[in-house]
Amino acid sequence: MHLILYNQVAAPDCLRVWIGVTKRKSMPRIAWSLDGVPVDPVPLRPLQPVRSDELTSDPTQPRIWTGVYEFVGLAPATSYSIRAQDIEAPGKAQNIRSQTLPRTVSEAGFHILLSSCYHERQANKGYLAQAVALLAKACAHQGRKAGPDMSILMGDQVYLDLPTFEALPDSVSGLAGNFEQKYLNNWANLANPGFEHVLRAAPYAAMADDHELWNNAPHPSPIIRHSWTAQGRARYRTAALAAFAGFQAPMPLNGEENPYPLILDIPPISLFITDTRIERTSRHFMTTAARETLRQWIGRINAQGLHGVFVTGQSLFAEKVNAVRGSLADWELPNYDDFQEVAVTLKQAAKPLICVSGDVHWGRNLVARSRKPQQYGDIYEVITSPVALVHTVGVDTLKTARAGLGRLFSQETQWPRHSTPSTRLGPFTEEGRTRSHAEGKVLDTLKGDQIALLSFFRNGPRLSARVRHWAIDGKSRQPSLDRELYTRSINLH
Repeated sequence: MHLILYNQVAAPDCLRVWIGVTKRKSMPRIAWSLDGVPVDPVPLRPLQPVRSDELTSDPTQPRIWTGVYEFVGLAPATSYSIRAQDIEAPGKAQNIRSQTLPRTVSEAGFHILLSSCYHERQANKGYLAQAVALLAKACAHQGRKAGPDMSILMGDQVYLDLPTFEALPDSVSGLAGNFEQKYLNNWANLANPGFEHVLRAAPYAAMADDHELWNNAPHPSPIIRHSWTAQGRARYRTAALAAFAGFQAPMPLNGEENPYPLILDIPPISLFITDTRIERTSRHFMTTAARETLRQWIGRINAQGLHGVFVTGQSLFAEKVNAVRGSLADWELPNYDDFQEVAVTLKQAAKPLICVSGDVHWGRNLVARSRKPQQYGDIYEVITSPVALVHTVGVDTLKTARAGLGRLFSQETQWPRHSTPSTRLGPFTEEGRTRSHAEGKVLDTLKGDQIALLSFFRNGPRLSARVRHWAIDGKSRQPSLDRELYTRSINLH
């Protein structure tokens, strides 16, 4: 049995702790302490098995129990030590030290770790630990602690649908057991930690992309047998969402029933982290309610003079794909009916807006501007992906062989399995039926395994934003990409 603790994002006067307890037949009883003082945190989601009785073939067998607890009434931007002790197993305890969020962006900065796409079997875990340590060190400033303030996990933290030719169980209980173990491999690999370095770096907000379900979800995938029928997709979805709820799903920040969109204000910035996968339909990637919340959010940040950060699993600056590619791989956001509505809403932001995403297995920074006066302000995009590239059967073998032949002729190819970053911006920059009034510029691209840090700094009435990408290769001691996105005078009142 093991105890596992991580922090989820919370309001500046709170700390939220995700707890996992492995190999228990009954619900554990936990004694908590905060800075050495016994406390009773608020149980936002009390401990419960990831696999309910309906999702296990034998409820008497040991299972993994998880829950989310909140410690309230704390000081912002302050470090605390939390301890969890299993009352029935005195030798089993775990500690975590974390810092509450600040109420506003300061001169020392507000730093967000960005992560997307982690395939456990392909990860170079030692280099990942180094990259996270370098990123954390970059956050230190004039006595400020090393480490980001928060993390955003933008999807594909697990690959439930791999290996490609794995014979997944046909029952929902069998699928649930398989998915639980895959999550555990990433969340608590005690012998050889990998993604745990990202999870421990800061309080995180997680969202799902297709591999938290299956490739191309919610549509059928030709390589995922369970997605071929409506009944198969329903079984898969039930088991996958149970695992997502147990390990990743955030709790609402403002008392809503649905955690998404997750909205967090750290003035003068406001984050809008939305789901574009779990509630996706054949025609829409956001729900009607989420699109209305987006419209209200844009109106509010304009009224309050805030800079928006809009986070999605997939890029808004993508090209539509044809029916063949969409069915074989994955549909892009511009393929959906609500894309234009979302794009038009985002373009109404009065201050520069930053769109953040992952998914595509390369990194890119870009800016889009309208050529029409007052049409819309600067819109930036930051992509970072992957942390560890998934193995593609057949294709990767050919790429690796081709790279080996290149080395024979002194043509070294770093990251031979990774795709080349796209410089096409898709229909997001369109104004009307043509692109004659649109202007987009790719600022940087990065190929290879990577993580990124999006930082905001305030100096009096001025706000600046900087993005830095670290290649997970063990070579560079500095960011592989370092880009100042903008510096603007802003009204903070």
